[in-house]
Amino acid sequence: EVSGKYGGESLWIGTAAVINILENNKFKRPIFCAFPFEDDMFDFKDYLKCEGFVSRLMTYKVNSTSMAFDINKIQASLLNPKNYLNFNDIKLHSQPRANFFFADNRRHLILDYIEYLISINKLPEAKSIYLKMDSLMPTATFPLSDDLKKRLLKIEKLLQ
Repeated sequence: EVSGKYGGESLWIGTAAVINILENNKFKRPIFCAFPFEDDMFDFKDYLKCEGFVSRLMTYKVNSTSMAFDINKIQASLLNPKNYLNFNDIKLHSQPRANFFFADNRRHLILDYIEYLISINKLPEAKSIYLKMDSLMPTATFPLSDDLKKRLLKIEKLLQ
């Protein structure tokens, strides 16, 4: 079920595009997508399984379940240092919008995973990944946004 937003019956263009993909694909092939953190215009969040840099649209709800994260794919992509070798290019080739999306969105994805680990009482692993985040994406290269600073403060309290 998809509800209209923004004026009653209006759909966000991304939601309309996903509906079109679903109607044509009929889940014959996997559907992947990437959205900015807390994009409240997307109606399918409960069905997204995080697989690292992208999420896979599932046919069943995975949000707040043990199936919400594919740990192997997260380790292979989102937490793999090889995928951040050129992160310093952000400083060299200043592109504020792209830099913000890449750095902040990736940090939020990592924090989503850390919060999940905290929720299942895997504090040592959560702490380890929390510390790893700054080595992958140094704040000296690209500072934290205000949203991230607030979120980090909450997570730090949970990790103590």
